[in-house]
Amino acid sequence: MITRPVKKKLILINRDFQFRIAGAGLAASMIASMIMAVLIIYPLFQFKILTSIYFLPWPIVVGVILAVVINMIVQLIFGIFLTHRIAGPMYGMIRTIRQIGAGQWSAQVRLRDSDELQMIGRHLNEMSEQLIRVSQEDLTKLEQISSAIANLEMDATEKEALGAKVAALKSDITKRIGPMKDRSENHD
Repeated sequence: MITRPVKKKLILINRDFQFRIAGAGLAASMIASMIMAVLIIYPLFQFKILTSIYFLPWPIVVGVILAVVINMIVQLIFGIFLTHRIAGPMYGMIRTIRQIGAGQWSAQVRLRDSDELQMIGRHLNEMSEQLIRVSQEDLTKLEQISSAIANLEMDATEKEALGAKVAALKSDITKRIGPMKDRSENHD
């Protein structure tokens, strides 16, 4: 019997991002809880049911505080799990982009069906496939040039034709690469 190692599922993939988004949700939850507490308690004073906050029955105070604490905990847990569906695909796409940048053009993003950002991942995969197709076209052109050079008896017309093929290939590659800038400044 072959046992596969159990893969530990990471919930916190990008802690800063996930805590920032979950914290914003938690802040919104706290504000909503405070507004609800005011909306519940204010009418009690307005309609003279209570005349002082000190006469507020302790089960109501405990219930309100408990509701706020439970709401905050649920909101924090829900926020972390929700951001996991965004942070996971982002992490995978960043890794794939770095692989493509390093010259591994066959790199593909693998996303689950439940992940957000699937459209971006699909387009990134299509870009990778297009890079491979273009590279294969370039290799075919280079093979043609290599065979032409091997079979070439240096004649002026053949030299011009060879020069035209090389110039066309250089032009195609230059267009695909685009203007070269110092990209070392933009590294993470």
